[in-house]
Amino acid sequence: FIYLPGTGRKVYLRKGSSDIPLFLQIFVKEQYALKLDDPKVIIDLGANIGLASLYLKLKYPHSKIISVEPDKENFEEMKLNLEGLSGVYLINKGIGSHCGKAKLISGESWAIRTIRLDDSVDQENNVIDLIPMSDIISTYDINKIDLIKIDIEGAEYELFNNELCYHWLEKTASICIELHDYLAPGASKAFFESLSKVYKDYTLRIKSSNIVIQNDN
Repeated sequence: FIYLPGTGRKVYLRKGSSDIPLFLQIFVKEQYALKLDDPKVIIDLGANIGLASLYLKLKYPHSKIISVEPDKENFEEMKLNLEGLSGVYLINKGIGSHCGKAKLISGESWAIRTIRLDDSVDQENNVIDLIPMSDIISTYDINKIDLIKIDIEGAEYELFNNELCYHWLEKTASICIELHDYLAPGASKAFFESLSKVYKDYTLRIKSSNIVIQNDN
């Protein structure tokens, strides 16, 4: 682990993994240094080991943060990195358009993908549960999402390629998303088509590898 200057917090990083470059992206290059006006609710989809959630919680200490990560090893590391922070809720599931099962597939670098499985599949290695946004919203009694950060390695295609996303997009003020068309062709198209159905006006900017959307409705 290392100590995060000025916070007194330990950050746990695994040797020989993508944790160190991810730490540099978030805490040195500050890829999530977004201009938010006192956000109350932040949802982190694809939270990995919790570094983005930690960065945002330190920046916005009064916010409620829901961190969703499907990989068990990442999730255990995230629990260490977010330990003791109030108003932070961790979910060890993958995000999906609806409930179901998915298979975790490890790729290059820190890319861990989820591929939805047929409902008839009972026994298979690396199978995780999927949770839809509607369940998160109802469980945590969310009326407005100030920021949703999405880095889910191609699963954004399923998330946005249906009308189920319209309901929670209507509640969302800002989106910070990394799109992965090389993993899921059509992901960008699905995202922007759904966005255009819900947001009459929005501001778009690029920050690092992310697209940042501000709902101007």
